Amino acid sequence: MHSIVKFWGYVAIIVVCLVHFSCCAPESEKESEDVYPAGSVNIEFTKTDGGVALLEREIDQFEGSDIPVGSVVGIIADDSCIYITDRKQGQVYVLDRETYAFKRAIGTTDQGPFHIYEPYGTQFYSGNLFIGNNNGNRVFKTFTTAGDFLQDYELSNADINGGVATHLHSFFISDSIAHVAKFTADNGFRVKRYRLGDHGVSVLPDAVPTNDMHAEMELERARTVIPRVFLLKSQKQNTAFFAVPSNKYLVNRYAVNNGQLLESVSLLDIPVLRSYYENTPFNNFFSGIAIGRDDKLYFPAQEIIDVPAFKAGDTSEENIKTYIAAVDIDSRQYALYQLEKGRAIAPICFIGDKLWCYDFLLSRLLVYRLETS
Repeated sequence: MHSIVKFWGYVAIIVVCLVHFSCCAPESEKESEDVYPAGSVNIEFTKTDGGVALLEREIDQFEGSDIPVGSVVGIIADDSCIYITDRKQGQVYVLDRETYAFKRAIGTTDQGPFHIYEPYGTQFYSGNLFIGNNNGNRVFKTFTTAGDFLQDYELSNADINGGVATHLHSFFISDSIAHVAKFTADNGFRVKRYRLGDHGVSVLPDAVPTNDMHAEMELERARTVIPRVFLLKSQKQNTAFFAVPSNKYLVNRYAVNNGQLLESVSLLDIPVLRSYYENTPFNNFFSGIAIGRDDKLYFPAQEIIDVPAFKAGDTSEENIKTYIAAVDIDSRQYALYQLEKGRAIAPICFIGDKLWCYDFLLSRLLVYRLETS
């Protein structure tokens, strides 16, 4: 049971050089505190009707195959199929969208053009599959949706600037620009940007500086270090994307074309998020966020009923409620959907009205329906 509480992540300490970030905040919104950037603002969110998260399907092995669910780093879907990227196996598994039955695998672990090394996500682009390839200067591979190899996209050695991150939400494409999360902020930035052409890629300036997400560094506090940065393409505006550090309830909105920071919002005025953040300084990492068609963001969340008992070691389900928190940055509203039982979930994406999540402790895919009470 103790492992359930250590939900969405691990403690991975990455030491980076940080500078203080500041900008003007609206008078009606106060600057956030703790280790958040001075320029971010705490928003007074209004709680709306929530409900329950009903588990409709749990997948540990793909139906019609002997392939188990592995290390999932991305899920996308078209009208007929679901494409699941497995980092460890180096393949993209294709399921029927309606039945979830296994159809085929794209890529191979054997050397050759079909080989994909530690893929960090898959996106649709120009009618094909663009797969992140963590193999030196071969940054992307393209396949047809039927699984036919098309080409490698390579960089010159001079353009390689550090390793890429191989976790959920580390890669998206918008307006011919690919954004890829970096493993470390080797030059003070956490996101690589590439302009995609018909036969190659050109390097654009990096985006998302670390000082957009940090206050001044205090080494003794785990919350000042950011293990992962999740990248989410806006579903309402092709011109914007979100970057969310994996151990802070902080949402930064950026412009796609030039990487300009548009908004930095702290979610710590949402009580369930504030409580868990304050009372679990070393375990408050989350491993995924989903984005809906209306740009609502879906976080894993926990409510500790008896904080002193929790700090004394009571990690029972009676003392901890588990939720999916749906947060609307634009309307300043949020809702909570309670899980039937505690799970180590990482929200990934919506396919239709179903929220697909990954249980990273058990390596299972979970399909939820969010039902408002």
